[in-house]
Amino acid sequence: MRTIKFRGKDVNTGEWLYWQFGDGNGDTFYNKVIPGTVCQFVMRHEGNDIYEHDLIRYLVFLCEVVFDERIGAFCLLYLRSRTLGRIPLGEELRLSGYELEGNIFDNK
Repeated sequence: MRTIKFRGKDVNTGEWLYWQFGDGNGDTFYNKVIPGTVCQFVMRHEGNDIYEHDLIRYLVFLCEVVFDERIGAFCLLYLRSRTLGRIPLGEELRLSGYELEGNIFDNK
């Protein structure tokens, strides 16, 4: 069974809180976080946990991890051109190196 995890910013401290589906405290988690900051865990790659809305430097491009409903997968949104990649994130990261640069909430 795959792991379904989320994170969100604490309403009082702004620190990240984490929750895993099946923990039984989902209501508590959602009452403690800022709703607009809730992000789904996407994958673990090269020792990094990657979440929705993380910022990734892929080749020379700064990208955001987003869900593409057209293909039903997380992909890279190239921020400079606002172009959505057409390859699922896991496949794209295996093609070339990347650097995790934070997320859209902490790197404003």
